[in-house]
Amino acid sequence: MRPATLHWSRTKNLMHFHAFMGFGVLFTTMFVVNLIWGECELTDIPEGYEPHYWEYERHPLSQWFAKYYYTSPQRDHEKFLSKISFLNQKRLWALEEQRVKHLVFERGDYKAWYYVPVKAKWVEYENYRADRIRQNVEDFIHMM
Repeated sequence: MRPATLHWSRTKNLMHFHAFMGFGVLFTTMFVVNLIWGECELTDIPEGYEPHYWEYERHPLSQWFAKYYYTSPQRDHEKFLSKISFLNQKRLWALEEQRVKHLVFERGDYKAWYYVPVKAKWVEYENYRADRIRQNVEDFIHMM
């Protein structure tokens, strides 16, 4: 007795069908582009014209991918510089924090340093309650 292979055969056939259809379209496109345009050649740039970054690619398909899918080298460079700037600022803040901690420990004039973030709405609410208690002392005498 042999186990049924219907599902495996069907899956294998569909995978082959879709793979060859995809590769067929891909290879046909590459063949037509290479046959009609071929590789690009560098020529002199006309006066006053600034070429786009994708125009420096050698092949039309590479140019198309560079134009529509990849980011420009200038943008990549600016993202890299932004990341370096952020990390440098973070490093400077860490050095400043380390210096403050060292001075606090060395001088011993504070137990510790910290900051507890407080939302402004809670401060305003407590101020409102304090004003209300001050204005109506007789209503809130039981709270004191």
